[in-house]
Amino acid sequence: MDVRTAIKHCSSQLCALVEAREYGEGARVFKALLSRLHPMASAQVIAEFGRLGGEPALRMLVKSFSLAPCYYCESGRLSCERCGGTNTIQANGQYCEECGGHGQCVCSFCGGSGFLSFDDVPGSLVSAVLARRLTWASGTLKGVVDRARELERLAGSTRVTRDVFQRFADASRIAAVLNDAESVLASKSAAPDPSPRSRQMASLARQCRDVNARCADRLAQAIVAHCDARVRSEPDGSTERIVWERRRDYFGSLRSNRPGRG
Repeated sequence: MDVRTAIKHCSSQLCALVEAREYGEGARVFKALLSRLHPMASAQVIAEFGRLGGEPALRMLVKSFSLAPCYYCESGRLSCERCGGTNTIQANGQYCEECGGHGQCVCSFCGGSGFLSFDDVPGSLVSAVLARRLTWASGTLKGVVDRARELERLAGSTRVTRDVFQRFADASRIAAVLNDAESVLASKSAAPDPSPRSRQMASLARQCRDVNARCADRLAQAIVAHCDARVRSEPDGSTERIVWERRRDYFGSLRSNRPGRG
């Protein structure tokens, strides 16, 4: 198969996979193409990919690498190795201190973003992928902000829905994405003349980080109040009371290390 045919075939495959939201598989297909066409430079392959497939194909390529999931985790989280995600240590039935009763830990490979590492993104796509992930972060942040504002209106309530826990998890992912973005942008800003786009993305990342941190803290505050109310509703010394105490302490500890802080 010649270069032109291989690229057109890959473009067709990748677009179909992205339409089906199989972003990771789309990235894998393109990386396989780069391997087949080696030693042709990845930037040259991408330029030819755009020439043959047009702007829509390039957008699909960027989307695929932007939203491709981490190889090792689910949305930035791994099942706690110590308790196997059960919230207890199987050997003695004691509450798991490693994960704080959450049953999950932050993925050390992606840092909690849940996305493919920038180390696996072709160099000439990094800026476009970074911009796409910041778009994801700002869009996801809207749901976090809305839920935090709702909690402000319900000040004093100790009841929270499952969605509050989900939005807190979203805030944790946003923080990880922004940390990645700021690391990438720091290397770009070290250049003699950072591009206007890099400066704009850095500004957006800072704004999102500050808003996200405040909202995450509000969500954690509500979760702590919810757990504390559950503690008071359970009999002294009961297993249920201990579990809710541990959860309260766990989420309370996250308030001092809230998402968005370095």
